[in-house]
Amino acid sequence: MRTSCSVDGCERLAVARTYCHKHWQRWNTGRPLTTNGLFDRFLSFIDTSQDCWNWTGTIAGRYGQFTIFKQKMPAHRAMYELFVGPVAAKLVVCHRCDNPLCVNPEHLFLGTQSDNMLDMVSKGRHAKHVTSYRKKLSIDQVVLIRASKATAESLGRQYCVDPVTILHIRKGRTWIKKLAEFDAAQGEKV
Repeated sequence: MRTSCSVDGCERLAVARTYCHKHWQRWNTGRPLTTNGLFDRFLSFIDTSQDCWNWTGTIAGRYGQFTIFKQKMPAHRAMYELFVGPVAAKLVVCHRCDNPLCVNPEHLFLGTQSDNMLDMVSKGRHAKHVTSYRKKLSIDQVVLIRASKATAESLGRQYCVDPVTILHIRKGRTWIKKLAEFDAAQGEKV
């Protein structure tokens, strides 16, 4: 006597471990048997006690991360795709609230990467290239780096820049114009 699949709502014939072929493959590869389980698993990582629904699961960088069928994706994008609808290939899911851990669908909207960057600048969250090595170092520090006999690693730690940046400064690959202006100004003072 053949039995049907043990997954609720599935009426296909069971072929292995009381599952039909489709559900056995899902079970065998570690994927959820039904998408209802996926929703429940996703919802278990959300703190809805505030206006922003903060993600409490895995965090990668500043954003929540969720795994769907062995594929990692930002939690806010997963929220949008699971509860609002599909996201076109060239679109990104943006936050109205500017909270990277928020997954409240009312706080999310679709836009291009350009829209997202314009939104960031308009809200004053743009770092204005602070992370650029040219902003981390002053011209006086660059002159000291070029004159120093210390290793690139130790200077990198001292000035909080990558050792490769130190090497580029020493070899004249960066800071060329600024150093020329500095040297010209120094020549005028003499």
